Amino acid sequence: MPWIRRWQRPGTNGGFVEFSIPPTPEFVVIDCESLQYPLRIWFPSGIPDLDLLVSPTPFVNRRLYEASVVIRPAETAKARQVHKEVRMSEIRKVTVLGAGVLGSQIAFQSAYKGFDITSYDISNEALDGARERFAGLGETYKRDVAGATEEAVREARERLTLTMDLEDSVANADLVVEAVPEILSLKQEIYGKIGAAAPSKTVFATNSSTLLPSDLKESTGRPDRFLALHFANQVWQFNTAEIMGTPDTDPAVFAAVVEFATEIGMVPIELHKEKAGYVLNSLLVPFLSSAAQLAAGGYADPEAVDKTWKIATGAPIGPFQIYDIIGLSTPYNIMANGDDEQQKLAVWLKENYIDKGKLGLASGEGFYRYS
Repeated sequence: MPWIRRWQRPGTNGGFVEFSIPPTPEFVVIDCESLQYPLRIWFPSGIPDLDLLVSPTPFVNRRLYEASVVIRPAETAKARQVHKEVRMSEIRKVTVLGAGVLGSQIAFQSAYKGFDITSYDISNEALDGARERFAGLGETYKRDVAGATEEAVREARERLTLTMDLEDSVANADLVVEAVPEILSLKQEIYGKIGAAAPSKTVFATNSSTLLPSDLKESTGRPDRFLALHFANQVWQFNTAEIMGTPDTDPAVFAAVVEFATEIGMVPIELHKEKAGYVLNSLLVPFLSSAAQLAAGGYADPEAVDKTWKIATGAPIGPFQIYDIIGLSTPYNIMANGDDEQQKLAVWLKENYIDKGKLGLASGEGFYRYS
């Protein structure tokens, strides 16, 4: 059976090109410059000693499921450069900007899977909090993650470096994952700084929950090496990684980040074009907002809302339990930058919970108390 992988470059308006690849080659680079939509596609089951360059025949019918290909040794410098661009082994040093709840999880999970990680935040207080989170994550992994031994957790911690120096944190990075608060101007400012400090090879990825990567790409100074990489909270358990590029994202970069997500134990969810909220938050944010409106409007207590949802749907947890798992700061930042109704919910959340130190599960109390 031929091995077929279908891939869509962001910005091609739904057009697909499918290639039927003979089963013999284990690693193939397709350089489709003759097509209307230039693509680079590879099949990473293994990397043989001999690179292969696959070129489409002059006529490709996009309505067919297969396109004929010609395989020949990749002897040109250009073909070798394409191969070099997409090899995953080049991404080994990763910087995570933001050491909050999710940023710490991304950093620890990546370190646990063998990557060298630099964790950046703005103050000693923030980094002290990250150290506590890393220690707690180690205990969580030993309890909840199959095969997570004391030695494996210790080695993960040894791969973690914490710093307050933003420019230095990205100086040797292959990949930077930005996980700072959901404030557009703040993210743009940070990208402006790291864009000037990071090497030209470095790929930037935003973990933004709701912003489009196109809102940020120009501030990076490298729109072809920028995309969104969005994680769900409790990454070791809810291990999706949503990957979304812009029309400017280099397909080799997109696919390399897909492979990185796989290597750190995530299930990559590839979005074909930009959508605020990706898949997960396009479903989750309206759900959580509706729950908040019920409680803030005095219609029902959070406990009653959760009870209704769990009994009626069979779901294991309700929306306010989800709020606590996420942490209330992220929903607050999203609401505070939303429309008038969302801003009213942000005020309610801040006055009744955040200002009282009730930040969610990580702080010991949110909508519920955790002992």
